Amino acid sequence: MIKPTVGRRVWYWPLSSEKSFPHDQPWDAGIAHVYSDDCITVSVTDELGWPQPPKQKITLAQDRQAEPGECGWMPYQVSAAADKP
Repeated sequence: MIKPTVGRRVWYWPLSSEKSFPHDQPWDAGIAHVYSDDCITVSVTDELGWPQPPKQKITLAQDRQAEPGECGWMPYQVSAAADKP
């Protein structure tokens, strides 16, 4: 498990209703507040580069793939965390 902290970057997986066009890519998100190891508030930038309203109390998927409407760690972050003793 990776400990979330304010300022770290994560991926936000948008709901289909939030997308400007069909794709399977996450949006960039920055952790603005941490409620727990799996609940955060994020600032989000969409696929067109526009800031979106903050996503409050979003699930941070730990040890699994994030679902639409959730955040997840980037693969390199997961890999780096796995390499630590």
